[in-house]
Amino acid sequence: MPSEWKTDKEKAEALNNSRPFDVHRWSDFQEVNDAVDRLHEMLNGLEDFKGKKAATKRNVKTVVLDLYVAWLVDPTKYISYPRSKSSYKQGRYNELHISFASVPIIDALEELGFVENWLGFFSEHGRSRLSRMRATTKLINLVKDDFKVTLDMVSYHEDRECIILREKDEDGRKIDIDYNDTNYTIHARVGLKKYNEILKETSILCEGYPESGTVCSGGSEVPIDPTDKFVRRIFNNKSWAQGGRFFGGWWQRIPKEWRKRITINGEPVREPDYSGHHITMLYTLEGIDYWTEIDRDPYKLEGVEHSPRMRGLLKELLLIALNANTKQTAIKALNKKITDNVAAWRDTGPSSGRDFRWVRQEGVDLNNLYDALLNKHKPIAHNIGTGVGLKLQNYDAEIAEVILSTCTEQGIPILCIHDGFVVPEYAWEFIEKLMELAYTQIMGNLSKGKIKPTAKVSGTRLEYNAEQISKDISEMLDSVAQSLGFTNGSKLSKGEIVDPKKLKAFQEAVDARLQSGGNSSVDIKRIVKLPSESADGEEY
Repeated sequence: MPSEWKTDKEKAEALNNSRPFDVHRWSDFQEVNDAVDRLHEMLNGLEDFKGKKAATKRNVKTVVLDLYVAWLVDPTKYISYPRSKSSYKQGRYNELHISFASVPIIDALEELGFVENWLGFFSEHGRSRLSRMRATTKLINLVKDDFKVTLDMVSYHEDRECIILREKDEDGRKIDIDYNDTNYTIHARVGLKKYNEILKETSILCEGYPESGTVCSGGSEVPIDPTDKFVRRIFNNKSWAQGGRFFGGWWQRIPKEWRKRITINGEPVREPDYSGHHITMLYTLEGIDYWTEIDRDPYKLEGVEHSPRMRGLLKELLLIALNANTKQTAIKALNKKITDNVAAWRDTGPSSGRDFRWVRQEGVDLNNLYDALLNKHKPIAHNIGTGVGLKLQNYDAEIAEVILSTCTEQGIPILCIHDGFVVPEYAWEFIEKLMELAYTQIMGNLSKGKIKPTAKVSGTRLEYNAEQISKDISEMLDSVAQSLGFTNGSKLSKGEIVDPKKLKAFQEAVDARLQSGGNSSVDIKRIVKLPSESADGEEY
């Protein structure tokens, strides 16, 4: 047991910090090939490997590259791997034909001091655990220092399957299954391969992101693996009509607030997304164009607090309810999510993502929220709690495919976040319009021509400009306030009480500053509270 582990609990926690063995790692760089040749030579120098074909360079390369990438991204992270022959199946999802030969290679690397290896165990009555491996300093020194292998030399094999079909096994676990290709899967694969090719050649960075990662709402730290740019489409329940969303890329896993710091080929980005995506889809299928005929915030419920925190809770509730088969199942799943969120905040402290502690602290009745959501959306209420979510995901994936394929053809690299996209700022207006057209095209076909549905895209240039103007005004208020000797500044926009005697001087100074910059005036009385206001704090 390593010296830093003082108890079995510490050992278990350390080994649980792991990810699965990635059998798709590959590189054709000469530096990598030279390192693999050296390791292969050393392996074959061992008595157990003399004359064996098991120590193939292909298997050695995949094992070593995955160990190397894992160490570079997070030196504390282990790689979990199976030691049974049945786990190394050949076929569609193992394009490199990585075999059980990987297991004796790992054992031999351990014997040579290149790998730290912890065997797993199986329990019929308790929790089983796969074996764990992690690169030692000796392996890192050989690959990184002796052969000068860098992270940007590592990628995935070009034949990696990107169209995935899944089903649940007898234990309810989702597993990848083989399938016969159709015109649909062939077309989808061709388009997605082109998209992955453009991602592979694109520089995608996140400025200022901590190397160790940030803590998400689930309590886990999420570092960025720069090689993680491969995107797949995953279909569910053995059906090409369920799921099919685009999964993959480190940008889908980092907290939302960090995505605004992404750069694409050095360009700043914006993140337009569809407002009330699945809700408006369901209305479209009922022959109702939500944004034309109703045009109200789908998460503003009668008699329910309207705030960012409640909106976040309602979005989680709806997402879960659309994928659950009953109300009871939905409430149970949401309760678990909230419990896990509360535990994460308790165990790891402040984290990124949503904070649901207030739901427990204030005793929010989730059953009442569920009922209020159905009451708000009576025309589509019969769909909620029926498991329709995977069908809707299939629709939004078809919309995303139109957008991704069009941008790929235009040479514009964009990142998919299911119902939204991270896009280079220079292409913002083009993609905003494209999103509207794609929605009308796909959902119009699904409505069988009953309506020509419209979409509302948020995160648009208009909204961004409004946010920027607000920010500029706040900074200006701060500057003027300080020049007058008091420091309310941008806090005025939060309704801070101001001395009326100073208000006139402040207003005059603000008007002068705005006019000198060629801007229209701002009525300060509309963004502050005066002591003479009514008790309910209503603003002027």
